[in-house]
Amino acid sequence: MSCQTEKRKRKSNFTYEEILVLEEQLSLEENRRILSSKFTDQITNESKRRKWEEIAKKCSDVGPTVRSGADCSNKWQLMKKNAKRDVTE
Repeated sequence: MSCQTEKRKRKSNFTYEEILVLEEQLSLEENRRILSSKFTDQITNESKRRKWEEIAKKCSDVGPTVRSGADCSNKWQLMKKNAKRDVTE
């Protein structure tokens, strides 16, 4: 008996508008302070998760795809990584 798994449908790429919203939200001092905090207790992690969900809602409002907080967080980490790579080249 073979088990076939369906391929997961991938989400569309972030649009220019979604990236602008992401950059705008992370340029705000309050958001940056919360999200870049190195402290990782349960309360801090929960506030980070809630903040990413708020940002994801704003990204979803301007784009065609519903984004999760994890999607936005991953995109931000990838953008930072690529920017650092570009600077070192």
